[in-house]
Amino acid sequence: MSHCHNTIPTPIPADKRVEYLSDVSSKDSAWDDHRAFADKMRAVVEEAGYLRYAERVRNCAQALFFEMRAATETGEIGYKLTGTDFCHWRHCPVCQWRRSLRNKAIFLSYLPAIEEQYPKARWLMLTLTVRNCNVSDLRETIQDMNRAWKRLALRDEFKPVQGWIRSVEITRGKDGSAHPHYHCLLMVPPSYFGRAYVKTERWVQVWRECLQVDYSPVCDVRIVRPKLVKDEATGQLVQSKGALVAAAAEVLKYATKGQDLIDGGPDWMAEFIEQVRGLKFLTSGGALKGIFKRTKPETDDDLIHVDGDEPEPTEAKLGKVRFDWMTQAKRYGRKRKT
Repeated sequence: MSHCHNTIPTPIPADKRVEYLSDVSSKDSAWDDHRAFADKMRAVVEEAGYLRYAERVRNCAQALFFEMRAATETGEIGYKLTGTDFCHWRHCPVCQWRRSLRNKAIFLSYLPAIEEQYPKARWLMLTLTVRNCNVSDLRETIQDMNRAWKRLALRDEFKPVQGWIRSVEITRGKDGSAHPHYHCLLMVPPSYFGRAYVKTERWVQVWRECLQVDYSPVCDVRIVRPKLVKDEATGQLVQSKGALVAAAAEVLKYATKGQDLIDGGPDWMAEFIEQVRGLKFLTSGGALKGIFKRTKPETDDDLIHVDGDEPEPTEAKLGKVRFDWMTQAKRYGRKRKT
């Protein structure tokens, strides 16, 4: 006579009941950092009296939907974001991060056409600053900088520039002041590096004159130097795009570090939000004119698909998986069945 024993399943230990996104996909660990930062910022935004913005940030990217893909040769599993709800608030840390990635992808998508038209183009990184100002004077200071830029564009020193990208970054001084400055990526012809080359000292002088101020502003100019790498297909040495990609990432990063906004406290945050309302922080000109121009409002898809998202022919789709933001753990995870 046989006895039938009901086997009791071994429960999953408490520390294994949650599968964390950053454990299964290390490349997606940045989601944890930015969403945790959004929680910190939400509290200050709320304290500053912007309850609607705070609520939007609270609800931003609470659930992430990924498609699991397996490389057919190695079986290695990768995750590709396919859906989430973004808040699209200008200062949200999550949305700012995704926007900077998207802008970098837009620039890189235009690059082949630019290189075809200007095959010998070289690139410079230019930083232009002004003296720190009270946060209550931030709007006026940025508008003064914009007027100075228009004067700069007419100067002989700027004439060789074939295309440019300019972004505004604002950092917070330890004394609570605001420090707006420009990060610029300039495309120039090879001939620029002869007699036409403008050294840092000259940029200081020209920018001072364009600003119409009685002090020498800090400026910095650097050549983007591409490394030579071997092309695997041809065996020839070609210029790597790594240095240019890094320079573009620097220019297209967030306009304001979230930590600066949080450190300023609710009063500084409130003043900052009002001062920059409606101001444009990213623009381009010359051969790069209009590449970031939006013809319709930003959508979730714009911030989801920030890079090439088509599966490789060597990848198999394994279905979708959802990870939820776990506020206490400060990580995205999904509960496993016990």
